[in-house]
Amino acid sequence: MPTYSRVHRTIGSVRHRNKIQNFDLEQKILRRVEPLVVIAKKNGIDIGNGLLIKLWKKLLECQAHDTIGGSVSDNVAVDINHRFKEANEIADGVENMIEKKLAEYLELDDHDVLILNTDPSEFHGIKEISIVTSSKNVDFDGLKNPVIMDSKHFPARHHILMMTPKGQEYTDEPEYFQLKVQGRVDLPGLGYKVIHFTDAQKAIPELGNAKISGNSIEKNGHKIEFVNGAINLKTNGIMIPDVVRLVDSANDGDTYDYSPLENDQEKELTFDSSFVNNINNQPYELVVSGSSRLPLKLVDREKTDPTYGFVDYKLYFTFLDNGMLNAKLVLNNQVYSHRLRLQIKPSIHTQEAVAHIQDGFIKTSNQVIDKNWQKEFVEKPVNIYNFDKTVTITDKNKYLTFFGKGLKEYEFKDEKLFITLMATTSQLGKRNLAWRPGRASGDTTNQGHVMMATPMAEELGLNEFEFGIVFDDQPFSEQEVSEKTRDWLSQSVSYQTQKLNYFINRLDNKIWGTENNPQIPNSYSLLNLDKRLIVSAIYPSYQDQDSYIIRIQNPTGKDMKLPDDLFRNAEFINALEEKMESKKFIGTYDMISLKLKY
Repeated sequence: MPTYSRVHRTIGSVRHRNKIQNFDLEQKILRRVEPLVVIAKKNGIDIGNGLLIKLWKKLLECQAHDTIGGSVSDNVAVDINHRFKEANEIADGVENMIEKKLAEYLELDDHDVLILNTDPSEFHGIKEISIVTSSKNVDFDGLKNPVIMDSKHFPARHHILMMTPKGQEYTDEPEYFQLKVQGRVDLPGLGYKVIHFTDAQKAIPELGNAKISGNSIEKNGHKIEFVNGAINLKTNGIMIPDVVRLVDSANDGDTYDYSPLENDQEKELTFDSSFVNNINNQPYELVVSGSSRLPLKLVDREKTDPTYGFVDYKLYFTFLDNGMLNAKLVLNNQVYSHRLRLQIKPSIHTQEAVAHIQDGFIKTSNQVIDKNWQKEFVEKPVNIYNFDKTVTITDKNKYLTFFGKGLKEYEFKDEKLFITLMATTSQLGKRNLAWRPGRASGDTTNQGHVMMATPMAEELGLNEFEFGIVFDDQPFSEQEVSEKTRDWLSQSVSYQTQKLNYFINRLDNKIWGTENNPQIPNSYSLLNLDKRLIVSAIYPSYQDQDSYIIRIQNPTGKDMKLPDDLFRNAEFINALEEKMESKKFIGTYDMISLKLKY
């Protein structure tokens, strides 16, 4: 509670683009790069730990408190974005090197696809691969029910320079397509396999080729529909009306805090139309769109004759195999200084929310705020909280869980869950806010300082948000929600050796072939753990060249028994890789680290 100093309760949504970048980069390191390095080392590719250390340091430079909070000048925000760019280039470069060398060792051609599983358990389900082909007419061996999710056409080019043993020659380059293809595949745990494709007479089914008027999609007993301006979710025979809305209000705050504008009311933004994307004449994706006219700037919220701007938005809904409603919101923001939130109506009667935090869960309930709160607090102790990946509303018999990628701030009131998407502002620090009286944060009103504009923090233009919703008429389970979170964030990793475009993978043109390459199998698995185990990290040891580390967490309030076979070749260690006494259980909301030999 902010009794003696400001805690900036609403900083979790400032400069949301940086927060989403941070989340994506964390997932890229933990769920892609580090496990790939472990797979690579076992197959004769030695990526030095120095690169991983540099990568982590670059990420940590983006996580200093003002940096990750977003309470910085635009000049510093530019530097932060550059650090994210540098870190992503290191991560992508490491991945590119591993994939290309594995493909080289396997002697793959341009009709082979290397698919990697960076999770430590066998996988049976849908993954996405990227390929370059001369046409969309292909057949896959090993990828069932393929669907083109996105395509890019590269037209034929003429008089293209080639370097040959005879010297410079010129040729024509044929047209080709860059395709993202989704399909069902079986993969070994923490390993890879190779699939093959051939030219065919018929094109792969494609998303977006068959847009039809429609207002609903269904899958495995789950239905999402758009009726009379409302989005309704039906699952397990239970209807949840008006489950998702967008709401908006003025933001009279700064880069440290949201603050309401006097006499302003939160407004619901309307959805106007919908259509359905089909695949093979089957409804696959519901797209709901709308556009709202809002006062352009903060001062317009108080005028009788304001200037207006527009916010356009589209929500894309699909159902995953496990019943999760998967969603992407694409929003064109052309309005200044406002707070945009998702409103989720779970239709569950309770006074508590269950928020996922690092390695566990915490219950929150709204506290009564005295109207004379300024006598005790230097900042209003609002009932707005932070979460890591999920927020759940539950009673004894059912629950609704919200899953967010990089979204961090929520409020639960009047039996509605509000997830802050963005809180935009034009000022670094302001004084005498409604929720934060007195001096300006950021020293902008101190002697020798100036008020500092932050136009980048208005986050104009396109903004994208990804989230999921699960409703179940079963008691809430910390373990099951943790498993769903892990599966939702699982990565699709694939590679194709091809010579039509060296810039799809940025280092393909710079990684040279080697001689005397080792022979490796077409399919490989290093681990196959019980899927009930929540593995939070897999990475090469920083102490022993012939070892790697797996970290297993218990996200529940009950002790978790470890499988007996974990003890055969594993050494229990701490974070410094110092040997510790073996355990049979992981304690509540605790974790263990194990060192294993390759």
